[in-house]
Amino acid sequence: MSRPTSGRRVNNNAKKPTGDGARQAIEQAAAELGGAARLAAWASESNENETVFWTRIFPRLLQLADHIADDPPPIVIQITENDLKHG
Repeated sequence: MSRPTSGRRVNNNAKKPTGDGARQAIEQAAAELGGAARLAAWASESNENETVFWTRIFPRLLQLADHIADDPPPIVIQITENDLKHG
């Protein structure tokens, strides 16, 4: 027995935003929001922000670097609980 449909057709050939265009838009927004200096300032504002930086943002950078380089050098990072504490 087939499942009823909503009557809405999905266009699988619809154009999706290109990766390069989306990437350029994000890069421009990041630059206008203050770039690396603003990101560092945000991460320093609270322990929670710094934890998000190290656990969610930074690992994505490592994943990107892995895709860019065929044979990236190993990166070893040791983060202790003390490193995440401010003051």
